Amino acid sequence: MSYTKLFTEIIHSTIWTSSLTDKVVWITMLAMADDRGQCRASVPGLARIAGVSREECLIALNSFLKPDIDSRSQEYEGRRIKEIDGGWLLINHAKYRQLRSAEERKKYQADWMANKRRKDKESEKETKKFIKPNLKDIEEYCLERKNNINANEFFDSNEMKGWVVGTTKTPMKDWKACIRTWEKNNNQISQIDNQLEGII
Repeated sequence: MSYTKLFTEIIHSTIWTSSLTDKVVWITMLAMADDRGQCRASVPGLARIAGVSREECLIALNSFLKPDIDSRSQEYEGRRIKEIDGGWLLINHAKYRQLRSAEERKKYQADWMANKRRKDKESEKETKKFIKPNLKDIEEYCLERKNNINANEFFDSNEMKGWVVGTTKTPMKDWKACIRTWEKNNNQISQIDNQLEGII
């Protein structure tokens, strides 16, 4: 099954100001055209497919064969078709087919980029997804930093709070950074204690 893309620009063309029959016959020819823009049919056959009378079909075909001085495309003096053996050739079909291909490539690239951005975002979220440490992880990191932080106290405190940080209760992203904050706070407290001891 194939399809025909109908450009939205058609509503600005002179064919859109033509009769309803002209529009129906034209769209039918677009749907029937092959890759080369050839519409193979007889007048009665085209009329039957378009759902119009033979006379209405002939009137439409004649209007497509004539020059159209008001046409936005003045190639072939604005004519839309020319007669060939066994039917008609849709003039400018190749040009619009190339435009269609360019549009489809552009849409494909836009969809591909949107999909890539979505996957990258999901991957980033997955990478940043918080993994709660176990007690052994905390003990090993504290020993590595030699910070004298009580691993049990750190674990129980955050377990009780739900592993969030700050007054805004933001979900924790990096428990090691949180330990370093505890470490910094403990150092500040130690400094204050030392200062108080010197005063006393």
